[in-house]
Amino acid sequence: MPHRTLVSLRITGENFKHEDITTLFDMSPTEMWNLNDKGVYVKKYTFSNWCYQSPLPERSPLDHHIRFLMAKFRGKEHCFDALPEESYVSLLCAIYIDVTDDSTSARTPDMGLTRDAINWLSRIRANFDNDAYLRNYPQGEN
Repeated sequence: MPHRTLVSLRITGENFKHEDITTLFDMSPTEMWNLNDKGVYVKKYTFSNWCYQSPLPERSPLDHHIRFLMAKFRGKEHCFDALPEESYVSLLCAIYIDVTDDSTSARTPDMGLTRDAINWLSRIRANFDNDAYLRNYPQGEN
C-alpha cells in the first residue's frame, strides 16, 4: 500500500486574529481558530492558528504538495513580512508509510526538499517540520 502525505502551511501565534490573516493574504484558510476559542480536543486554544492545507490527493508525493503551496502563495511573500510580531510560520508535513511483514514491499517515500523549496521557506521565514509515521500491516491485511 502506498504512503499518505499531508502538507500544510501554518501561521500560529498569540497576538493575531485569524480573520486578519485571511484579509492580509486575501485567501481563506482550510483551518483556523483564535486564542481562547473553544477547542475540539482541548477546552480552549492557547494560541491563534491560520492554516492552508494542500488539497492534492494524499497519495501525491511530498514535492508535489510543496510545489502546489509555493504556487498558491506566489506573489504573497510580502504578506509574510507584514505578519504580527511573534507569529510563527511553519510548513508541516506528515507522511504515513504503510509497511507489511514483507520488508521488500516497504519503500520509503522521497522526503527531501528541492533547492527552490528551501529558498522559498527561507524567503517566508518558515520552519520545516517533517514527520514520518510507520504503520505496520501484516501481509494481506492492507
